[in-house]
Amino acid sequence: MKKIDLTKEYPHLDATYTDYPVSSDVYAVFEQSRLDEQAQAKRLYLYYFSGMTLEEIAHIEGVSKVAIHKSIQLGKANLKKILSNAFL
Repeated sequence: MKKIDLTKEYPHLDATYTDYPVSSDVYAVFEQSRLDEQAQAKRLYLYYFSGMTLEEIAHIEGVSKVAIHKSIQLGKANLKKILSNAFL
């Protein structure tokens, strides 16, 4: 199982996520597809799998809540494309 270390970017989170195989797999899909949208992958992970709110993510990244929301929506659309192409 892949370990994802976010401590440098998000020091208030638990260090490494290894006990969430589904979320690690989702994160790996983004990495493998080499999406420039690494921020989208990270934000999707933090929002859906770490349970952070849009406000919390916006605060730690120093951007607006609207920017986080748009990024997550784009990330979901990209993930949908990746997964649909994988199962054609």
